[in-house]
Amino acid sequence: MKGPLSGYKIIEFATYVAAPSGVRILADWGAEVIKIEGPSGDDYRTNWNVYCMPGESDLYNPCFDLVGVNKRFMVVDLRTDEGREILYKLLEDAQAFVTSARDKALKKLGCDWETLHAKFPRLVYGHVRGYGENGALRDMPGYDYTAYHARSGVGGSLYEKGGSPMIGGPGFGDLQTGLALAGGIAAALVGAERTGVGDRVVVSLNAVGVYVMSLAHTAAQYGGYILPTSRRSTSNPFNSIYKTKDNKWIQFCVAAPELGYNHFMETIGRGDLKDDPRYCKMAYMREHHHEEFIDIIEEALAQKTMAEWEKILTEADIAFGPLYESADVLKDSEIWDNEYAQRVTYPTGDEAILIHPPARLDSIGTAPLVTSRGIGADTEAILREHGYAEDQIRVWEESGVVVQHA
Repeated sequence: MKGPLSGYKIIEFATYVAAPSGVRILADWGAEVIKIEGPSGDDYRTNWNVYCMPGESDLYNPCFDLVGVNKRFMVVDLRTDEGREILYKLLEDAQAFVTSARDKALKKLGCDWETLHAKFPRLVYGHVRGYGENGALRDMPGYDYTAYHARSGVGGSLYEKGGSPMIGGPGFGDLQTGLALAGGIAAALVGAERTGVGDRVVVSLNAVGVYVMSLAHTAAQYGGYILPTSRRSTSNPFNSIYKTKDNKWIQFCVAAPELGYNHFMETIGRGDLKDDPRYCKMAYMREHHHEEFIDIIEEALAQKTMAEWEKILTEADIAFGPLYESADVLKDSEIWDNEYAQRVTYPTGDEAILIHPPARLDSIGTAPLVTSRGIGADTEAILREHGYAEDQIRVWEESGVVVQHA
């Protein structure tokens, strides 16, 4: 695949979504990615049943293709001396190694940072963790729902105050972590080119969650803006959610509410309140007229349908967004006009809509999507490319060191 990372080879030894999603981005940018799985495969291959998707066939697994497109697949048992020998052979001409395994497992398998950096000083090493390297949580298992959603403050902040905390959206933290990983690996590859020394890139799910909540966490020090909040207690009613006449929800963002006050009020049909001293100054409104002002906006928005408001607000150049569910998004012209998504036909003849990562490079355009294959589908081909003879490959297959599936 052509792209700025064409000619780079990345070895992935990672499971589930966070690390593999970041490596998938690097593959989209042109890198050759070889995904190494253990004999039983990446457990994420079976997560299609968690999300009620098809996936019984290795040739039709849209859930796995979230992170599995544009990669090659091999099975190597790194618990064996021969398996580690194969890994080291692959790393001789690789530029990066990415893993999500925990520290103890990495040391046991001989693919921890210290070992690989000593053997391959130019190699970039990417490590996705649940929690940071220091402190009491360093060896704890960490997933999107726990390390990102729960402990970082995301899940404890983003719900209607007085209600129940929401269950985290699937892959929210994983995919954000993958974005951070891809950027870190790309920067480290540039550094290795310049210095001849590989760097280590560490990203934790917990750190990503804390970072995406950093504006709220910073504000919390001063006591005036504390999450969770509610629509009726938000500090800025112009950045809130309101219901339309046809029971749809609309989100506004008036970033400078005092400057935009008159224009907003005129647009929603309340020009009679322009320059009204009760409402046009945020601090005074919050202290003395907060709830009644929200009532005014709610009443105004309830007079028209979503379609009517979309036309009015677009003409007024006010930032807004209808609150869409997934079914709405998949029909939205925005994602098709800009090629955020792509319809893919599988070898089985089935079709699915797959989503592209958000960073688009003009040199690539819309990255092609080569759907994933089964566990170990490319094992023999990769071994041959690295100089191993057929008889040696057969010996390893018979002993279970490597596995080739059809």
